[in-house]
Amino acid sequence: EAMKLDPDYSMAYGLAATCYVARRTAGWTTDRAKEMAEVEILTRRGAEVGRDDAWALGSCGIATASILGDLDTAVSLMDRALALNGNLALLWVQSAIVRAWLGDPDLALVHVERAKRLSPVDPHMFTMYGAEAMAHFVARRYDDALASAENALRHNPFLSQGTRLAVASAAILGRKEDARKYLARLQMLDPELRISNLGDRVTFRRPDDFALLAEGLRKGGVLD
Repeated sequence: EAMKLDPDYSMAYGLAATCYVARRTAGWTTDRAKEMAEVEILTRRGAEVGRDDAWALGSCGIATASILGDLDTAVSLMDRALALNGNLALLWVQSAIVRAWLGDPDLALVHVERAKRLSPVDPHMFTMYGAEAMAHFVARRYDDALASAENALRHNPFLSQGTRLAVASAAILGRKEDARKYLARLQMLDPELRISNLGDRVTFRRPDDFALLAEGLRKGGVLD
């Protein structure tokens, strides 16, 4: 409705795009091809009318990475957004997530720490810890990944991404009781998750990172 009233209202495009990100991450996508086409329109238009809107650029960037799988364009949008407003914690978190997906966990953690310093009591602290967990997992630091995932879940018990990382990290570490506990939560949050459709929920540049998450989830009890 906001876009109809003002076709140049960049925040509306960013908000709509991030709704698709939330749907995909949680496993709620029903027609991936249709949603990809819709996100492509939203992000292209959002980046155009929001060229001076850091929030919109960041939101379009994370959607471009998550939904469209175009990590290079996403980084470009993130960098433009951060150049416009380096004091927006959400931007640093979004950038951290994309850097982890790209396979640059150390830079991802630098960006997470920047976000935490900017907003130490942020209502979306679970997103910061979730990004931190992803970075540690990609770096093969499973103890740290599990600790960060558990912190994320303490702030938001319904975070699918954090729960997946908790299951996989615990399973790889051989902590079977923890893996079972988080698997039960994951099955409640995302009962349709299988190894075969994991790619519909996560994005990685490096095949080894995806394979590792899949193997951790398989060890944790997620079915093929």
